[in-house]
Amino acid sequence: MNLIDHLEELRRRILHVIGFVVFASLFIYPVSHRILQFLTLPIKKTYFFSPQEAILVRIKISIFLSLFISFPYALMEGWLFVAPGLYPEERKYVRSFLLIFVLLFYLGVAVSFFFLPYIIHVLLSFSTPSISPMINISRYLSFLFWISLGLGLGFEIPGVLLLLSKLGIVTPGMLLKGWRFAVVAILVFSAVITPTVDVVTQILVSLPLFFLYLLGILFSFLGRRNV
Repeated sequence: MNLIDHLEELRRRILHVIGFVVFASLFIYPVSHRILQFLTLPIKKTYFFSPQEAILVRIKISIFLSLFISFPYALMEGWLFVAPGLYPEERKYVRSFLLIFVLLFYLGVAVSFFFLPYIIHVLLSFSTPSISPMINISRYLSFLFWISLGLGLGFEIPGVLLLLSKLGIVTPGMLLKGWRFAVVAILVFSAVITPTVDVVTQILVSLPLFFLYLLGILFSFLGRRNV
């Protein structure tokens, strides 16, 4: 296909994913109030500061959750878009990793919900008698969403590095030599996915990503041995 055909194909794939997200959101919205009760357990009470914010929060929850649910479908659409441009050997490797990518993503999301109560506890511990928390529900949900999404994507690091090693694109030596660049990239990524400017939260989020990068180097080494 020429460039225009490729762009048209990409547009069609993106529209499929958007349609899936919208369709899933419609099913999630009726139970969004129960989901909201569960998500606010670590802080028990939140506030909204405008009349329309309460209903917008329920819509936001529906969209956020549908984005997480749609990850396997989005991954499949991405695969169908890039697969025709790969060699048969590359298609074989990538296809075998698709399920791994899905499992790693949801494992990262699950880990984020395990750590989030501790992160919130640490952040709220800085309150004083003269500084009391009044947490806005919209900002709180954005906080949860970005950290969960970031850790979900961050957990893909070992799988991606293993796949790149299998394809011969990177080597364990390259990854070890580039650890300084990896540290900077992880810190920048943690700053992006953390909707606050405090260093404590960014460090707490970046620590598991550092570990995942080291785990990815180990997987890369094992992958190269089996090539």
